Amino acid sequence: MYYAMSLPPANYTVIAMKRITLLVALFVMVAAVAPAASAQLRRAERALSDLNYEEAHAIVEAYIAEKPEEHRAYELLARLHKAQADTTDWEVYLVHTEGMAAAYRKVLELRPRDPGQVGRELLLAYQNAFMGGVDAFNEAQAVADDASREMLFMQASYQFQAAALVMPDSLDPHLNWAFAAISGGDQERAIGPLKKALEMGQPEIDWYVYLGRIYITSERVEEAVDVLEEGVETFGDNEDLQSLLLAAYAETGQHDRAIERYRDRAVAMPDDRITRYNLGSLLLQSEQYDEAIEHLQAAVGIDSTHIDSHYNLGAAYINKATEVQEEAVALDEALRAQRDSLSQEEIDARQEEIFAVEDIKRGLMAEAIPYLERARELAVATGNDPSATCRALYQAYAQTDQMEKLAGVEACAGY
Repeated sequence: MYYAMSLPPANYTVIAMKRITLLVALFVMVAAVAPAASAQLRRAERALSDLNYEEAHAIVEAYIAEKPEEHRAYELLARLHKAQADTTDWEVYLVHTEGMAAAYRKVLELRPRDPGQVGRELLLAYQNAFMGGVDAFNEAQAVADDASREMLFMQASYQFQAAALVMPDSLDPHLNWAFAAISGGDQERAIGPLKKALEMGQPEIDWYVYLGRIYITSERVEEAVDVLEEGVETFGDNEDLQSLLLAAYAETGQHDRAIERYRDRAVAMPDDRITRYNLGSLLLQSEQYDEAIEHLQAAVGIDSTHIDSHYNLGAAYINKATEVQEEAVALDEALRAQRDSLSQEEIDARQEEIFAVEDIKRGLMAEAIPYLERARELAVATGNDPSATCRALYQAYAQTDQMEKLAGVEACAGY
């Protein structure tokens, strides 16, 4: 029986091998070395039977060096690798599995008119490795001990890798190899099979997400940018991929590249909330408040329930107000320094200019309030922490002299 499994805690799913109808699934290959075969190969056969693998290898390799087109030698080499794979640890197991598969493929190359026996041997090797991985994975999910669970996940990973070595064009063992390695705590071991899965075509969002995260956490951020850009091109409306790509841009100091990329997307996709939100947030970080406000207003217009769009829009108004406040402070300091040299008319004009700038600041603070109030309402309704929004509201209420509302957010803001 085959099993489909889910991988905690990241909701991975091991893909069960598809059923294959075999009329001769238990076919045992007849020894290909006939009585008339050379004494050299008979000696190798005896060495294999005696489990003298080193001697058998030496004889077969010498024979192949002398007669590289003799398919019987490769068939014997394949069986020798198979015997060794069954009795070694995982790293060596993979070496021998790969050697077995390569030798059988050489037999097919040299004797293409009779593929049946070799094909069955490869299929049985694939089945044994794949189902061994399924069994180890299922057992890992059932044990409570962390060390034992990790060891079993890694065993599953090696067995799925062996299945991939036998049938390198099969997608399922590559994905299961990657998921088992991640479950076993070895994320970098999952990179190779995930890349291979993406190369095979018809990718899924999660494959890009897993690979992008692994690259970022492994400090291979340039590679993360490449794979996540590909993922965003393929699945442009996925927020996880776009967020990871932004993180990768930030890690590599490519803030300007990120802004230009999202400006282009905003022109091409003006009604895409994710694009507008990401661009607005990037512009907010780079202190380009007017353009940030434009795109964040578009984002909340597209989706009135997205908390972060409302919060960041409120933050953009507050940050712009703070910038204007700095201008007012600079004007006031200049007036103080020059007051003695100015006429009363000049002093009054300067004072009016300061008041006008402060009015602009208060107006910006007032514009922030509805978006922050909406962000707080949504956060409470969805069970999210509203404290950061409350702190921003506290500041905005104070600057607009709304003392009653200010008192209403003190506790939430932690003051």
